[in-house]
Amino acid sequence: MRICSSLTRIWSAIIPSGKRGSKIWIARLRRDLDRARRRLDDSTLSQENRRLRRDLDQVRQQLAGSADAADLQAARLEIHVRGEKIAELESLLAKANERRAQLHRVHERTVDKLDSANRTVQGLRRDLESLRGSRHTDRLQAAKRRIQELTQELDSLRGDGGHARLQTAERKVEDLTRELNSTRRQHAQAEDSLQGAQEACRKVNAERDYLIKDRDDAVQSLKHVQSRVSHHEAEIAKVGQLRRERDGFRQERDQLRQEQGKFATQVAQLTAQLGQLSQDRDASVSKRDEAIREGQKYYESHRDLLAQIADMQHSY
Repeated sequence: MRICSSLTRIWSAIIPSGKRGSKIWIARLRRDLDRARRRLDDSTLSQENRRLRRDLDQVRQQLAGSADAADLQAARLEIHVRGEKIAELESLLAKANERRAQLHRVHERTVDKLDSANRTVQGLRRDLESLRGSRHTDRLQAAKRRIQELTQELDSLRGDGGHARLQTAERKVEDLTRELNSTRRQHAQAEDSLQGAQEACRKVNAERDYLIKDRDDAVQSLKHVQSRVSHHEAEIAKVGQLRRERDGFRQERDQLRQEQGKFATQVAQLTAQLGQLSQDRDASVSKRDEAIREGQKYYESHRDLLAQIADMQHSY
């Protein structure tokens, strides 16, 4: 009995009594029919739309990663600035290497000139010592002593009155005088040579001092260049690191461009698919509306028959 009463309540709830109840039940059936048709028509489209929207969301998320393009542009600008700095440092390094090579050549020439100047000074000193201790001075002193002796002997002979001995002594004096004059000329020439050697020695010493100063300047410049070279080597190491970073940025940029092209292709394909699905959905909606209109026409034409069927069900 309980089961029968429960079924009766369920049946009465589903199918109201009376003619008004049958109309309500028919309207409810029509709404359920329309809802079922809409669900059936929209189920495929909704699934496809959800799939396409998921794909679009994925593409948008991937494209959102391309928002790093601004960072990439900033990195590209930084790479450009660092590239200019690299070129400047390479130019400075080339100039420093050229200056170092030039200073090496100047240093070698200075050392050669100093060696030559030292050899010249040593030779002039030997010549000067030889001139100072030459035999001309000894001969001059000996000639002077001999002249003095002969002069004394001549005076003594004049006092004694020895004419022959006087002439002989005078001839000896004349010979010695000529020899003395020749020795004096040689001594004067030696003095001139000595003065020339001393002047040449002073010039060589001045040139040597100038070369020593050039050598010291070259050594200081070379030390400065070497200190700058160590600094430039550190800068070159930084430049190498910057070049590697620049290459990495370029690779990332190329990869991003390739991925962006792929994403653009996928977006175009998905847009075309969405357009096609929209057209299909519009066609399905139009077919559904047409089917609803036909159902309404069918219902209008068979409304009385459906009412009779409902009354018959109610009577049963």
